[in-house]
Amino acid sequence: LVLSRFFGIFPITGAWPTTDVEKVTFKWLTLPVLSTAVMMGFATLDVCLTFRMMSEQGLKLTTTGPLSFSIECLSAFIVFLCLSRNWPNLIKSTRRLENIFSQHLYTCKESKKFSQRIRFLGWMFLFCSVIEHSFYVSSGIYSNYLQIKQCNLTVNFWHNYYVRERLQIFSLVSYTVWLVPLLQVWHKRDFFNNLIFLKFKFLIFNYKQWITISMTFVWNFIDIFLILTCRGLAIRFRQFDWCIKCHIKKNMPNDFWLKRRQDFLTLSDLFQQYDDKLSNLVLLSSAQNMYFMASHIFYIFHLTRENFMMDIYFWFSFAFVAFRSFYMMLTASRIHDTTNDIIASMYEIPTAHWCLELKRLNEVIVSDLFAISGRGFFFITRRLMLAVCVVRLWNSPAKKRLQWKPWTHRITGTSMQYWPCDR
Repeated sequence: LVLSRFFGIFPITGAWPTTDVEKVTFKWLTLPVLSTAVMMGFATLDVCLTFRMMSEQGLKLTTTGPLSFSIECLSAFIVFLCLSRNWPNLIKSTRRLENIFSQHLYTCKESKKFSQRIRFLGWMFLFCSVIEHSFYVSSGIYSNYLQIKQCNLTVNFWHNYYVRERLQIFSLVSYTVWLVPLLQVWHKRDFFNNLIFLKFKFLIFNYKQWITISMTFVWNFIDIFLILTCRGLAIRFRQFDWCIKCHIKKNMPNDFWLKRRQDFLTLSDLFQQYDDKLSNLVLLSSAQNMYFMASHIFYIFHLTRENFMMDIYFWFSFAFVAFRSFYMMLTASRIHDTTNDIIASMYEIPTAHWCLELKRLNEVIVSDLFAISGRGFFFITRRLMLAVCVVRLWNSPAKKRLQWKPWTHRITGTSMQYWPCDR
């Protein structure tokens, strides 16, 4: 959450590891919200410029890729802003649940070092995201080098690189207006004025880079945030299942099961809150992952051997995003699987040990569907994962190479750089 605030994604105050949850707040007139508004403004501008480029070049995969990426980033900023408004109440409810499940009664193997496990998982995916973005930048730089070399271009290296990467911007705005630090020629001014001018342009350049990295970060952060949240909820359900299994052969009193039913209702209420607030994020994540996988499966049959850096980046990005998407759905589906395990554990209790509160607890679990949903359109279960895999394999394109004019484009945060020499 601290990193997300830095990139203008999660504009809440008090989100520090050592800060008490009671101090977590959301206020409109704050610097994090202003940063988010600026990011949304630039994302909206990027959507408009990309749509303009698509209208000029026509509707095709090489132009819809950048547009889909811009729309996804803008949608993510909006969804996270709406989530930030409800996050203080949500995190306070989570703390009340943690006070219940921190009891020795609910201690199981997965609950030990709970925060360390969650943080390690988050840092692991963030590290892979940094590697993926590094391969993307390296692929773009090497493709730019090959274009200049093979096409015998007499242009500045970085000028050509940024024009290729942000064609929707530099097709409308002069390059020297945006990027001057290494390219701007000294004007006939005194040294002091030139120094101020270059510092100002250098700040614009760094700010533009920050915008690009922020959009890439939010594209990765959607799945990472869902993975960590669903992982935490799944562990709480697993703790409750562990408690039931520890008392299968014991004849527990009615008050014991009354307390367990109250604890489960608290867990159920928190799950419903998360499901309601995260449903838009789940829907956005599923849509972007489906588009990413479909477009990459298409490009598998159109790879060239001229750029080894592009091939390395393509396969690493494809494997990473596929694993990230699969792991997100697997983590979310574990909530549904664990509730089924709870029901199975309860049915192992001898009939003679059943009491009124145990029956009520069973009715509560059986009557509700505990599964993360995407605005009610679908519920993430293992059956859904199997259906998604079948659809992706069934709709894979035929293995044939098409003859189409190459160009530089970005597909949902990924790069497939080609170059025409007659630019």
